[in-house]
Amino acid sequence: MAKSISPFKSTPNILSGEDAYYGLRSIEGLRGLAIISKSLSNRSQIIDNINKHSKCSTIKYITPTWSGEPKISELHELFKSFEDFQPDLIFIVGGGGVIDAVKISRILYEYPNLFAHAGSTKVVRIPTLTKTRTVIIPTTIGSGSETSSATVIGDQDGSKMFFICDCLIADTVILDPSTIIGLPKRIKLHTMCDALSHSIESYISKISNPIAEDYSIWALSKISKHWESCLKEEENLTIILEMQLASLYAGFAQNNMLVGAAHALAHAYSKYGLSHGEANAIFLKDTIMINSEDPQIRLRYEKLTASANISGGLSGLQNLTSRMRDKYPLSIPKSGLIEQDYALALNDPGGRANPRDLSVDLLKKIEKCAI
Repeated sequence: MAKSISPFKSTPNILSGEDAYYGLRSIEGLRGLAIISKSLSNRSQIIDNINKHSKCSTIKYITPTWSGEPKISELHELFKSFEDFQPDLIFIVGGGGVIDAVKISRILYEYPNLFAHAGSTKVVRIPTLTKTRTVIIPTTIGSGSETSSATVIGDQDGSKMFFICDCLIADTVILDPSTIIGLPKRIKLHTMCDALSHSIESYISKISNPIAEDYSIWALSKISKHWESCLKEEENLTIILEMQLASLYAGFAQNNMLVGAAHALAHAYSKYGLSHGEANAIFLKDTIMINSEDPQIRLRYEKLTASANISGGLSGLQNLTSRMRDKYPLSIPKSGLIEQDYALALNDPGGRANPRDLSVDLLKKIEKCAI
């Protein structure tokens, strides 16, 4: 299987653990705009830490008005906050939906006419962003949006628009395990399923990056070891931080080597009310099964499981994906996707790295097994 080699890209500044916020003292900024998810149990503690350690002379705090994964039409108020406040440093505290939404707002703050020029294009490469820098504090274990050169937003017709630039990778990431305390178990699990998918799909993709492959292996080993402990009633901050690092590393892997068919289907199904993590949980096992019908791809899966210390080889990997998927009931529309949805899935920017060439037949085969 021919694989192209890509350069490794990562977040330049990672702060983690109990004293992570002290690192804000070295980050220059005058006007800080902080968007903090309303669902956080320790929201006031995060605000106190930002106020205490940031060098910004002024910080404005905003609570997102949308829920879940927003549409472009829901972000007008946030766009206006950028225009009115004119920030040079942006703090983003939330899950993947919040992070992506703020990335979109940041793009439009610097390039307000970009959407008009994009027209019907679903993948837009943007110029470098120079007015603002970002500090991202992820509050789920899995989206990887803080490590990503892309951001995804729902269009008015329910399809996805992808904006791509390496400047969208966070300048600074803070991994604060206390942000995960109190997160509903179902959300915690399904964001971990997203990280699981990043670690597996990136490793067997068409793109090769030896550094990123090591991140895939490390992430998979930690997820397989700790995912059940993360769902216990008594939450362990040390284990949570391990899983946050696994999510971060899986994010590095997917950003450098892309993903595959499970992600392509997950993006297509988002218009039907499935969260991204739920959809990856549903489709990952059958994506592995169908990809591994190719003997060379099967060997890649086997090498990954051996390197990540997952017993049972490919069967052990499928067992892991099944156990995570089946922890809570999940279902998708029995009617499946319509033809327009398959066309979008085939053009998914991440899914194109699937080791077997994407086709409608391949996607339908995965979908049929999963329904």
